[in-house]
Amino acid sequence: MSASMQHTLLPNDASATAMLAVAPLVGTTPRTVKRFVNTYRLLKARADDPAEFGRLQGSIGDHEVVAFLLAVVTGRPTVYQRLLPALVCAPDRQTLQPVLAALAPPAPSPPLPDPPSPLAPDPAGAADPALGDVLSWLARYPRYANAPAHRYAKWAMKVARFSFTPTTADVIRAATPPR
Repeated sequence: MSASMQHTLLPNDASATAMLAVAPLVGTTPRTVKRFVNTYRLLKARADDPAEFGRLQGSIGDHEVVAFLLAVVTGRPTVYQRLLPALVCAPDRQTLQPVLAALAPPAPSPPLPDPPSPLAPDPAGAADPALGDVLSWLARYPRYANAPAHRYAKWAMKVARFSFTPTTADVIRAATPPR
């Protein structure tokens, strides 16, 4: 590897800022953080032009898109399993926030005035704390929330492929349109 390529793959200020921003979503174990950083570097190396990876395109750069997606797949994999197909299928003008918000289960209907049922509440309708974490984070970072979903979809499959999570193959199959 050439010295210029090695220099390109080192985290720069833009990459470091993006990684720090998504840190609350990544997780806290040393192994998780190391996996996040190493996978980020792999994805940067696979960019069409690694030297341009940190430049803004519209309101957000590829470095920020990749950091966000990788943070979600690393720290909140159950959310990513649903987010990936949603990004791939999102309309062209859709932004990230409504795509993520659509992953939330519907609000439970108000109870009917009938006598209470002895059945336990349906756990499928329970709130998803991992999705809540991501939506809460996104509310603090409107540049990410308001960026076009297609910017995330462009990187979503690559992030899934390099994330090394047990269900990545299933997610990729589910998100890949039939030929």
